[in-house]
Amino acid sequence: MDLIFSGMISIASMFYCDNEEFFKQAYKEMSQGAEWHYVGRQPLDPSAKSISGRICNEGKCSAPYIMWKLKMPDND
Repeated sequence: MDLIFSGMISIASMFYCDNEEFFKQAYKEMSQGAEWHYVGRQPLDPSAKSISGRICNEGKCSAPYIMWKLKMPDND
């Protein structure tokens, strides 16, 4: 059981390290009031930090995409 827990911690640590810039930027924006919004499958925004998804089947991969975006709330 300890081996499984250690493996999970290692994977989580590697994921965080690989995406550290994204997590820092997201935390900064959320502390300023930004909220997550479901936007459906959309191409990457080159000006935004993101963790993208990509579907691969039999060696062929789709273009990277996002499904959630961090946005400031509308002030209506």
